[in-house]
Amino acid sequence: MSNLPTLNEYLGGGGQYPQTVPAQGPGNAQQQGYPSQQGYPPQQGYPPQQQGYAQQQGYPPQQQGYAQQQGYPPQQQGYAQQQGYPQQQQGYPQQQGYGQQQGYYPQQNYNNFSNEIYNLRNQYGMNIPDNQIDQSLEAAKANRRMYAFNDKEKNYIRYDEKGKSYIASAHSFNWAHKENKDYWNDKNDNFSYDGTYSYLNKVCWLNINLDFKHVKPGNYRLFINSGFENPQLKGQLKIRVLVGDREVMNIPNFPNENDAKNRSLTEIYLCDVRREAFDTNRLDSNGDAVVRVEINGVNQNAWKKGWLFDGGRLLEVN
Repeated sequence: MSNLPTLNEYLGGGGQYPQTVPAQGPGNAQQQGYPSQQGYPPQQGYPPQQQGYAQQQGYPPQQQGYAQQQGYPPQQQGYAQQQGYPQQQQGYPQQQGYGQQQGYYPQQNYNNFSNEIYNLRNQYGMNIPDNQIDQSLEAAKANRRMYAFNDKEKNYIRYDEKGKSYIASAHSFNWAHKENKDYWNDKNDNFSYDGTYSYLNKVCWLNINLDFKHVKPGNYRLFINSGFENPQLKGQLKIRVLVGDREVMNIPNFPNENDAKNRSLTEIYLCDVRREAFDTNRLDSNGDAVVRVEINGVNQNAWKKGWLFDGGRLLEVN
């Protein structure tokens, strides 16, 4: 029987949870205010050059030294601008003698965090409004951003005071007797990850798979957000954790006596998931893996009731 600390015991108090680019090819621009080189007249048919840089034929004039790239979001401090977005202020000029090539980021100091979220949105087709994309990790944590993947079974990336996490929300998953309201029903709670958790009225057969999808190989701590109104549930569940088909943890009797005292939703630490557990030869086309939590009853013939099950958190660590 294991003694598993809660998240607050493991990490300390954190408060309540609400819910290079390829090098640019050399340009042949003339510097502003200088005559053309001896013997070489200006090129015929090109529009006037702005700020000393030649424009490629058929492209609009560059603003503040940058060409706009089609399909990219608006950038801060020297990023390429997305087509249809307003132009940014305080852009940085291009290095002398280099032209902008269509489809490349400029070699300047761009905002890594906001660019990461734009890429996340584009890669997975996520519905993330521009006004919910922060300019720094610290701002995202302060705003407690949570971005949903487009999955029927709800998976999220969340930023809060604990850091960056993958969240799997149990109420959106399906398992034996889940759709029978006599056995399971949904309830609302501010301590739930997305405001809704699953409540066990009564059941004999218990077999639950909770999948964290789109997980990049790395180091994580795994927590289950759970509560036990019925203390007789102590030791009546068994839990396995797998990365792909590789088992990384097995608890034969859950919850332990201490965890069973949690009457309301509380994050309970289960195990570490280490980078070496990920088989890099079996990742999907996005370079992702699935981390699965399997929960079954110890005695599948015994009635079980009074369990609050919200889902789990994979907390990214170094």
